[in-house]
Amino acid sequence: MEVFFVSFSMRKYIFLFLTITVGIIPNDSFSTGQYGDRLIIGNDTSWINSNTLEDYFKIKGERTIGKLKLHVTCTAIWRGYVAT
Repeated sequence: MEVFFVSFSMRKYIFLFLTITVGIIPNDSFSTGQYGDRLIIGNDTSWINSNTLEDYFKIKGERTIGKLKLHVTCTAIWRGYVAT
């Protein structure tokens, strides 16, 4: 049976790689919170944290409202709109 031997310099590179990898991955797992939609009834305003128009856009086949094409304008509004 062969014994796997790693030289001291190779261990440094492996340690450096693992340190950088473990240090970067958790930071990349965070994302921007999305704006919710507003529901206004009378004088009351509530925030809805759901994508209420997504099913409509799937059925319609395109992400437009009238002649307005929705596109990402900021990372907090990836769906291209805030419904009111």
